[in-house]
Amino acid sequence: MIRYFAIGAIILVLSGCATILNDATALLAISFSDGSSGECRFMNKRTTVTMKVPSTVTVNRSDDFLTYDCTTDDGRKANGAIPSTIGAMIWGNIIFGGIPGAIVDSATDEHREYPPQFVIPIGS
Repeated sequence: MIRYFAIGAIILVLSGCATILNDATALLAISFSDGSSGECRFMNKRTTVTMKVPSTVTVNRSDDFLTYDCTTDDGRKANGAIPSTIGAMIWGNIIFGGIPGAIVDSATDEHREYPPQFVIPIGS
């Protein structure tokens, strides 16, 4: 009986850990507000990637903003940042796994989230 309780407790503790349930990367569908095409460079402390827009980009999760530097095909510029937020997984980890598990998630930033879709504003 104690053995089953111990196995259940281990499963419960691990279920709150963002490091186990979240990938180190996040997917973002990116587009320009006016529907135009172009290219963007995305950067945070864990990744730098250049991609065509519109499309989907894979970036490493981070606790800092995902900055972007974009140019449309007709030469217009857009610069800005996409904030990351604390995902719900970190709270489950604190409740069920305690502070040590939360420290691991904080070190890897796998508890952080970027919005799944982001529209970059483009001026005329």
